[in-house]
Amino acid sequence: MNTFFDIITAKYVNLISYRKSGKPVSTPVLIIQNNNYGIIRTFSSSGKAKRIKNNSEVKLSPCNITGRILGNEINAIARILDSSNIELMRKIEELFKNKYKWYKIDILIFSISRMLQYWINSIFNKRENNKIIFIEIKKKDVK
Repeated sequence: MNTFFDIITAKYVNLISYRKSGKPVSTPVLIIQNNNYGIIRTFSSSGKAKRIKNNSEVKLSPCNITGRILGNEINAIARILDSSNIELMRKIEELFKNKYKWYKIDILIFSISRMLQYWINSIFNKRENNKIIFIEIKKKDVK
């Protein structure tokens, strides 16, 4: 049986967040450990970010890069971190760089896709502020 610590120190985790209808949506994500919390990264306009804004309850389980579940799931609470805390954002970036050696290449790909998205949106006069955000995940207290 996996503990919360085992899951947030795994290389990949399956994040289950919930639509307004209550339907679960699974997404394999990268995760880092920061103290007793797990942190994932995504775009501000992503489905998981929107779902978490609406419902902070999530489930986590270890998985492989393709999302195949490798252990049990644990209930957790997610919240979007305040990006104005520059010191915390830099610390999180460093933790991702240290855990995932190819992270710099990943950031480059994220940046290129962001530029392409901006260019496509400008053609259709659609303005979206789509930035990279971090989501903190903590173990849900059992009552």
